[in-house]
Amino acid sequence: MSHRNPHVRSKAHEASRSMFDAMQGIAETQIKIWRQVGDLQRKSFSDEVEAIQAQVQLIGKVNAPNEFANVQAHLVKEYGRKYADSISATAEFVAQALQEYGDRFEELKSATDDMQEAVSIAVQEGKERANGGKKAAASTKKAPWSGPTARLPANPLRDYLCNKTVN
Repeated sequence: MSHRNPHVRSKAHEASRSMFDAMQGIAETQIKIWRQVGDLQRKSFSDEVEAIQAQVQLIGKVNAPNEFANVQAHLVKEYGRKYADSISATAEFVAQALQEYGDRFEELKSATDDMQEAVSIAVQEGKERANGGKKAAASTKKAPWSGPTARLPANPLRDYLCNKTVN
């Protein structure tokens, strides 16, 4: 952005840097989440294979139906606990990931607001120059969002993060 006012240039530059940092943070968060999802899936798959192996060993060792039922109940209890722990870890992970995304989008929103302020100042000064130095009427109305997500279906989280009203 090239502008005569160094304050506007500085503000726009800082907003651009903040937007870049926020987008980089979102990408880092995404990569971190992919790694963690992979780890959760590997652990879950490993537990499932372990349960299947125990089941096959059980079939080979036990002959009496009563004994089979008792050992089967023990396996269900043991691997059911592991499965429940896996579900809890996944739920905790999802909550943490959503919080991280929310934090990153809040940074991006702040940087976008700074950029919008710099653009508003530049537009105001441009109007003043066009009017021969007379002060132009200030517009406090923000332009509606017209970026790439404008055509997406309603998303309450995105709308909340962008301070839009949700019906």
